[in-house]
Amino acid sequence: WSHDLLLPEEQAFFRRLAVFVGGCTLDAAEAIVAAMGKAEGDVAEGLGALVDKSLMSQTEQSDGEPRFRMLETIRAFELEQLAASGEGDAARSAHAAWSIGLAESGWENLVRLSFYRWNVLIAADIDNLRAAFTWLDQTGDVTGELRLAGSLGEFWLFYGHRKEGRDWLERALARADGSCVPATLRARGLRAAGWLAINHGEHEIALSLGTECLSLWQGLGDRQSIALAHHLLGYIALARGEYDLSAAHIRESEALFAALGNSWWVAGVRSDVLGRAVHGQGDSAAATAILESSLAMYRGLDDPLNTAFTLTYLGFIACDRGDFSSAAARFTEGLSLWRQIGTREMQADWLAGVATMAAMRGAPERAARLFGAATALRDTLDHSFMLPERITFERAIASTRAALDETGFAAAWAAGQI
Repeated sequence: WSHDLLLPEEQAFFRRLAVFVGGCTLDAAEAIVAAMGKAEGDVAEGLGALVDKSLMSQTEQSDGEPRFRMLETIRAFELEQLAASGEGDAARSAHAAWSIGLAESGWENLVRLSFYRWNVLIAADIDNLRAAFTWLDQTGDVTGELRLAGSLGEFWLFYGHRKEGRDWLERALARADGSCVPATLRARGLRAAGWLAINHGEHEIALSLGTECLSLWQGLGDRQSIALAHHLLGYIALARGEYDLSAAHIRESEALFAALGNSWWVAGVRSDVLGRAVHGQGDSAAATAILESSLAMYRGLDDPLNTAFTLTYLGFIACDRGDFSSAAARFTEGLSLWRQIGTREMQADWLAGVATMAAMRGAPERAARLFGAATALRDTLDHSFMLPERITFERAIASTRAALDETGFAAAWAAGQI
């Protein structure tokens, strides 16, 4: 009866909004309405009217932007109205196009600091993106599917959706194989799939994906993308224990980003790969210097994600050197940032680093409990511990096991996994 009280143009507006899963922002609503042939100027007023009639609710996102939702029972009814109107396919296609635009805005911002804030916005619309994937899959839009999946690589990696992202990427890449999908889109998808494969510990698959990615971007002459491909290959070599090769790839990536004037990515490739590769080569002092320089830059840019990551690895190196005071300070600050960021990705490494410190300081029961927690989180996140730190973790676990009897070790380990 509430629907029947609406004017015909209000009913059309309302049913078109039913394509959104989990709500939408004003900008998203405007994009759908514009694509369906209604003036954008009416959207804010229309949303306000629906809120006043209690057909939609208005909340505030973390960035302060209003978000509009309808109850699922109401949405189900409006989807029926949308189907009956004959506008269902057009509305879903418009919704998919908006979803692709949202994802690709992140790809465009990948080389800028706004990338972190974009990830937060993507998290708010993950259900909308899933609906778009389903529609693109059903309609056989391979290009759209690859545009969407490939542009979300960093989100899949850092926000708890690694398996889901990899499934969509592998499906899209398989369907695009040998098709007329542009090479730049395929390379973008290969890069995202390569990062997810390496974090699942599948080195050979990751290497194949990364090699093809580099080849495609070299063929296109895209220096920024070539730098991103070398970054991926450097990380893969790091995971394989090929520290010299890893450093060589990262030096290439660093030089390209420096030539492009992108100091943020210079800091990025140095902190998450080069510092670790140099540490793997046995030069912890040089590794610390590399990471400290990146940390100083991230602090200046107010980049909490990369600051937390760099602090975690500096804590690990300090622990490895026996400087437990410095390690504890780094781990403590890193934890406060991980909590602020609100993502559990990479926190398994943080837990394992603190567990290693406990083992080295003669607290085996605490170490076993923390290692239990680290491995439980690692398994939940489909995450693989990397070289060179994995070797230190394994040694610390072995020393912890030796310091406790088997029953005590098993009990502490189990307690950490709860």
